[in-house]
Amino acid sequence: MDTPAPIARDLTLASGLAGVMTLGWWWVRRADLARLALPDGDDAVRLQQIRDWLGGQAFGDLGQVRIGVEGVAMHWSRLPDLIPAAMLRAGLGEATMLILWPALLFAGFLFVTARLARAVGARPIDAAILAALAYPATTLFAPGRIDHHGLQMVLLALFALGLVARRKRAGGIAAGVAAALSLGIGMETAPMLAVGIGIAVLQWARTPGPRLLAMAVALFFGLALLAMVFAPGDWASAPCDGFARASWRAGSISAAALLLLALGGKRLFSPRARLIAALATGGAAVAGIAWFVPACFSPYGAVDPALARVWLTQVGEAQPLFAADPRWAIGYVGVGVVGLVAAALTARHRPALTIAALVAAGLGIALLQLRGAYAAAALAPPLIALSLDRARGVSPLAALPVWVAGAGIVWPIAAAALPVRTAPPAGSRCDGIDQARAMAALPPGRVLGPVDLGPWLLVATRHHAIAAPYHRNAAGNLASYRLFAGNEGAARAIVRDLRVDYVVACPAALSAMRTNRGVGAVLVGENAPAWLQPTGVANVWRLR
Repeated sequence: MDTPAPIARDLTLASGLAGVMTLGWWWVRRADLARLALPDGDDAVRLQQIRDWLGGQAFGDLGQVRIGVEGVAMHWSRLPDLIPAAMLRAGLGEATMLILWPALLFAGFLFVTARLARAVGARPIDAAILAALAYPATTLFAPGRIDHHGLQMVLLALFALGLVARRKRAGGIAAGVAAALSLGIGMETAPMLAVGIGIAVLQWARTPGPRLLAMAVALFFGLALLAMVFAPGDWASAPCDGFARASWRAGSISAAALLLLALGGKRLFSPRARLIAALATGGAAVAGIAWFVPACFSPYGAVDPALARVWLTQVGEAQPLFAADPRWAIGYVGVGVVGLVAAALTARHRPALTIAALVAAGLGIALLQLRGAYAAAALAPPLIALSLDRARGVSPLAALPVWVAGAGIVWPIAAAALPVRTAPPAGSRCDGIDQARAMAALPPGRVLGPVDLGPWLLVATRHHAIAAPYHRNAAGNLASYRLFAGNEGAARAIVRDLRVDYVVACPAALSAMRTNRGVGAVLVGENAPAWLQPTGVANVWRLR
């Protein structure tokens, strides 16, 4: 059991590193933050969601009325809004909150990483420094990154710590609470949580202990409490793509199965009997989920096939590893692969092997969708720190290549030297914050333009964005693609049916949408149809 002194040292280390890096990030990007050029469109929508709630929107109403054809019920959760909203309510301005909230999450992530390093027998300072450089996970904590992904990474690291903590009952509680909170935010980490729970079950089958029971109790009652407090307005009807009744049922069935296994397993006295019981209970849980909530086996299966073809396949993080641009792929998975190699060479005891299994799971997910690399990068630093200790035992110089390979930021820098597979669209873009700010002076209206413009219109103007990059907004996003790719008659029908006031188009956006024909090509060729007239704002036309 740790005394308060190591905990205080780890907390001081994490806070100092997070503070220094946040200050550096802010200095480089302070002008962008001042004009709300946040790192990602999701951060912009999160900011607007918080604004709407503080402005009077109901706690359980997660809809965005200024996105989509007639508004969109977002698949997000109110849970990540709590602390940023409290900061704003306490009198901190948006500019301060946009810096302070990611910095607090970063400090929490580095602190948990330092604790993980102690659990696997590595030096906390090595692991914390490596975690601060662990691209792409570290990008989730830059100033302006207020979306829920940074919080998810902190909870995933806490979940991993609960699996390997020396105090098994306390570790089980921490893992169960972290898993419940993570599922209460969204489904992105569900595959990683499933792998971690499977590891805990195997450990229990080999050597029974209180960790599994504590995890099951915390997960079951944590999900029940979250359902009572954070149930969204569309709780019963929402698909299994966020925290709603479907995903809550799936999680509760799994937690109940764990609870029954941990309680009933006390009468099983051999590893083989416990393993058979685990397989039977797990099979029953899978069957229960398949019977009651089959949609949870494919949370995004309801995405319109046409939209998946023209939009989702173009989202970089949603691409399979070997289909992505090599520069993206190498930059994303580099540090995770190094962590796995380090574990294979140096890990000899159960805590390190548990973390290695989670890193391998993240890389496995990255084979299907690159976003799995975030989890692999987040959990790899303690393993690399362990290999640093082994390297120092050989020679001080032997640690140098481990530092170079383990510094995750090295991989995207090195990958940038590779030839570009697909050249970026030529010309200035019209799907970012600059375009939205230019349109702020126009009278509020319904805008149909590039899909990626939607979040910025939401946060910087009073306009209604019919297209925005969210899978539930199928009708609005398909309308954008069909408008620009269709002939004049089809385009007029679309803008009439959707009551469009403004159309936004530019060559770079059309190139990104992979269309160079139809009304879109006519517009960017400066030969607008008679039913459109310029507004005086670049790339924007008003309906006559």
